[in-house]
Amino acid sequence: MKCKVLFIDDDIELQSILKIVLEDESFDLIGMVDIVGVTDITYHNPDLILLDEWLPDKKGSDICLELKSKAETVDIPVILFSAVNGVEKIAARCKADAFISKPFDINHIINVINSFLAQALSNCTYSG
Repeated sequence: MKCKVLFIDDDIELQSILKIVLEDESFDLIGMVDIVGVTDITYHNPDLILLDEWLPDKKGSDICLELKSKAETVDIPVILFSAVNGVEKIAARCKADAFISKPFDINHIINVINSFLAQALSNCTYSG
């Protein structure tokens, strides 16, 4: 089983690019434009979540706080992903495990994902 990365961002083109890149790295990328609640996330059982701050119906930081407050999702690494100013502080306030600023370097994203999956996850096939 490949490691599952759930990417929640309303930018469909960015999802397509990351899907190609991450599948090249032996990850399974699941893209979502928006979520209604944490059950949308737990349904996919991701090993890691890339979460944009600006989503159509809810802020990523609010979703992150909800994830980090529930026993079934607290241990899933969440990486806040945004072009908003102060993303580092927002990530700290919502208890995100890391943040990536847009615009980004694709190698940086791969390195951050690899570091979390190599250190924290043993329930998927990791090839990094």
